[in-house]
Amino acid sequence: MTDEEYNSLKSSIKEQGLLLQIIINSDGIILDGHHRHKACQELNINPKYKVKKFDSKTDEIIFVGECNLQRRQLTPLQRISIVRQLEPFYKEKAKEKQVKGGKDKVMQKSAEAITVRDVLAKKANVSHDTYTKGISILDSDDKTLINETLSDEKKINSSYNKITNARIQNDSKTPAIPEGQYNIWYVDPPWQFDNQNTGGSLISGASQKYPTIPTDEIITLMQKMPFHKDSVLFMWATNAMLRDAMEIISELGFTYKGKVTWRKTNFLGLGYWYRNVTEDCLFAIKGNVKAFHSQLPNFLEAPNTKHSEKPDEMRNIIEDGIKGINPIEKIDVFARKKTDGWVSWGNEL
Repeated sequence: MTDEEYNSLKSSIKEQGLLLQIIINSDGIILDGHHRHKACQELNINPKYKVKKFDSKTDEIIFVGECNLQRRQLTPLQRISIVRQLEPFYKEKAKEKQVKGGKDKVMQKSAEAITVRDVLAKKANVSHDTYTKGISILDSDDKTLINETLSDEKKINSSYNKITNARIQNDSKTPAIPEGQYNIWYVDPPWQFDNQNTGGSLISGASQKYPTIPTDEIITLMQKMPFHKDSVLFMWATNAMLRDAMEIISELGFTYKGKVTWRKTNFLGLGYWYRNVTEDCLFAIKGNVKAFHSQLPNFLEAPNTKHSEKPDEMRNIIEDGIKGINPIEKIDVFARKKTDGWVSWGNEL
């Protein structure tokens, strides 16, 4: 509490008495109501106590943290900071529930990753996206920015964008933004999934193979790219990241037009709901781009090869579609290899 808030509380207790009981545990330790207790002592008022019992120390710690979360004066980042401190205790509770439920170990770990993630954002009363941004801010080295955001002088989105821009600029592995202007864009984003555990191996595949990037950072990076005013975007999106892909399309000023679906003929994928054997390449336009009128279907079948490597057949579909566009300046973003006729950009080349 600020001095002003505390003095207001003290005046209220002096005039009306202590209306809310002070919560203590079985050992007499105050769990909720420290400021009320202090005010009562200064006013020579006998406090009203309520003893609260818990099944475990974990439950007691969670109770104390959630009492603090109810404070009206907390900023969003302050709530996120409190919830983050409670994270190991929420995880402990999740494990207890899973053990009682008798689930197998693989399902326990998968459910834990989902349940705890949702609980953290909900307890902080923010979206999952805002919670993730808040953690990035708290983990940054910019103490001034952290304090400004904690006090709500700066908003979470603004602070997160500042951190993201600084990270991109300071990342020696990120190549310089390409020069010129390009109207045909082929993009295979290094998607960062929320889950850390997938499938029987309990290891998220992408993050083990190459650096992944949060969606907001992908947007920030792509906004720096030299798009021609009349452009076509082809962008790969896994089933789990379709909503994020649509967000990127919108933020870049493109209009979604359709997709090409790739069925992986030699692959039985992983997934929480169904085993994923398809992946989509979305296409969108901005500016004055006429319909392709291609005679090729929006579907291809090809084997899955190296992790995240896309089939060459997709480039054939792109080339057929854009053959009526003139001039053509093509760029492959987040490329893992160079391709004749394309400018290739990415830190894995």
